[in-house]
Amino acid sequence: MRWRIALTIFRKELLETVRDRRTLVVMLILPVVLYPLLLIGFTQVASHQVSQLYAMEGLVAVVGEIPEALTEELAADAEKPAADQLNLKLLQLEQSPQAPATLGDDAEDPEIGALTGWAHDVLKNAQAHAILVIAGDSEERLEREDTSTIVILYDNTIDESRAVSDRLFTLLQSYRKKVVLERLAKHPDLGEGFFLPLRISDENIALPYKRGGYLAGRVLPMILIMMVLLGAFYPAVDLTAGEKERGTMQTLLTAPAQALEIIFGKFMTVFCVSMASAMANLVSMAAAFAWVARDLPGESEIAFRIDAGTIGMVFLQLIPIALLFAALMMAVAVFARSYKEAQNYLTPVYMLIIIPVTMVALPGVKLVGFTAGVPVLNIVLLMRDLMTEPPRPEMMTLVLIANVGYSVLALVVAVRIFTTEQILLGGNGGFGDIFRMRPTIGGVRRATPMLSVSVFCIALVVLLYLGTMVQEANLIWGMVVTQWGLLLAPVLVLVMALKLDARETFMLRMPSLWGWVAAIILGLTSWAVLGTFTSWLQNLVLPVPAAFEQMMEKALGLTDADYPDPLLLLVFSVSPGICEEFLFRGLIMAGLRPVLKRWSTILLVSLMFGIFHISIYRILPAMIVGIVVTLVAYQTRSIWAGVLLHVIHNATLLMVSRHSMLKQAPADVHVQPVDTPSFFLPVPWQGTEVRWPVMSIYIVLFAAGLIVLMLATRDQPEDLDIAAVPAESP
Repeated sequence: MRWRIALTIFRKELLETVRDRRTLVVMLILPVVLYPLLLIGFTQVASHQVSQLYAMEGLVAVVGEIPEALTEELAADAEKPAADQLNLKLLQLEQSPQAPATLGDDAEDPEIGALTGWAHDVLKNAQAHAILVIAGDSEERLEREDTSTIVILYDNTIDESRAVSDRLFTLLQSYRKKVVLERLAKHPDLGEGFFLPLRISDENIALPYKRGGYLAGRVLPMILIMMVLLGAFYPAVDLTAGEKERGTMQTLLTAPAQALEIIFGKFMTVFCVSMASAMANLVSMAAAFAWVARDLPGESEIAFRIDAGTIGMVFLQLIPIALLFAALMMAVAVFARSYKEAQNYLTPVYMLIIIPVTMVALPGVKLVGFTAGVPVLNIVLLMRDLMTEPPRPEMMTLVLIANVGYSVLALVVAVRIFTTEQILLGGNGGFGDIFRMRPTIGGVRRATPMLSVSVFCIALVVLLYLGTMVQEANLIWGMVVTQWGLLLAPVLVLVMALKLDARETFMLRMPSLWGWVAAIILGLTSWAVLGTFTSWLQNLVLPVPAAFEQMMEKALGLTDADYPDPLLLLVFSVSPGICEEFLFRGLIMAGLRPVLKRWSTILLVSLMFGIFHISIYRILPAMIVGIVVTLVAYQTRSIWAGVLLHVIHNATLLMVSRHSMLKQAPADVHVQPVDTPSFFLPVPWQGTEVRWPVMSIYIVLFAAGLIVLMLATRDQPEDLDIAAVPAESP
């Protein structure tokens, strides 16, 4: 080999590489800036999470009598500076098991084993963070200056339990030191028992499969997400920037195919490769766990449990994530004009996705309402929890809904980019070209399906974060801010900013007299007819837990007599009736009407309306009510008929439920509606039984309302583009 020539080629290639500014940024500047930021940020977040764990109030369920000296020690701790406090609260739960008469020298005592089942339930349901077991003879042993055993039960796979156990151990050590000092003061001649007045023992009661799942859940979800991301990375680059570089993109665009068809084909290719990567990793992971589990001894403290149900749930949840990654990678890569440039563009995106993935290893990061809406982080936390203890169904549904919303939004942006020829053909198009309004037929700008879907996804995210936050801070004002400030105001601003025809978008025409009559009849009867039907269907498909019903009653103020009826009607009936109608039967339906048939539009808008209520237990009832409201608005070609029906339905259901409960029980007691007259309408239920004579009247009136609606709008075309309908006189 001729070294001179090789070195010349080396210098030439190195100079070409160094001349590329994007390569220099990714190779030198990005690591110099990114890694310190990641390390500092990760360290500070981890420190914050740990401090939060140790600052929270630790609930300790005590089995047995609490020694007076221990209570005094806890009171002394409360007088310390806040930063030095252990912040523990001792409590005795109802239906607590009887304390053991005596305890042996270690935690393997059979008396402790009998308590572990109850302790598992207490820790799992977060009734307490740790269990303190005090034997019945503990006080007696201390009085005769003997050694007493106290046992701490905790679950090492629960961060809060582990933190509270450490704090409780510190408290007991301080208590033991106090007893030693008292004995030293009383007796100059010390026996061996004086040095150990209190034997403190702690036992991790986490089941073997939870311990194994806790360890695996910190690593495997991260690996799985990274593999899915890599599965979308390379095909997305090749099918966009790669085709531009090869000069085949222009050839493909001249083929007899629509742009949307080309985009869909490319997108599905990237998605399928990404899902194939996910499936291969899932199968390999399951096989590896099965092999490891086979070789573990029967009495091992660690076990792994990944069954077919867990694999199926993970696969289902990975579908929207793969859709999100495919759309995101293609949307970014299409801006590049070469394969190398696309890699430079996507590397920062790849690094940004790593950040939420790594947060799964932080202490105290749990799958709750807030984190369930954070893309990527939510599915990593969900997979981690599935390996230990399956989360609640509504939480799994919330994660799925959030990720579907993000994936649809990313796909909408990707479609918009791909339909921008300046960007697609490698011109000088920029990011601003994506959102530039395009001319419309007749010079009138109309809402499009893409706009409708985008608005829905953004509104869902806003509700999930800001809406939930303000409502938790204050129920009444939070609901007002959510409806008028987060839903209605942005919709109105958007319509004005895009210069859409407000009259056509919101169907601001008055219905006929019989249209008003139909809306009133349906509003006064739908709460009973649809409520009974959805209750039966819900119990058949997914029964609603009593705890969720109680939570909803408190959220709506049904059992709080301090809230006056007019205030509740304004907040929970009038506000949603106006604001939600302008969003769903207004802007969202306006983009779907021109491209879908009547029932397709009604069902899709109603499905969005149901999903918007977020909880898995509210999707079906809200969707069924939404079908009737959407049908009325569509048939009358007026949003005001939908508003009236929505307001009356919410008001009657709210008042009937509220007055039934307030008559029968105190504000904090959950009861079922009874058959006494409530508000001004009779209740068609007696306990859980339907009173069919009363219900029959509601059904007949409800059917009459539908008939009036159809007769009042019989001259309307079945499938209608609203712009073609002449306005009626108010």
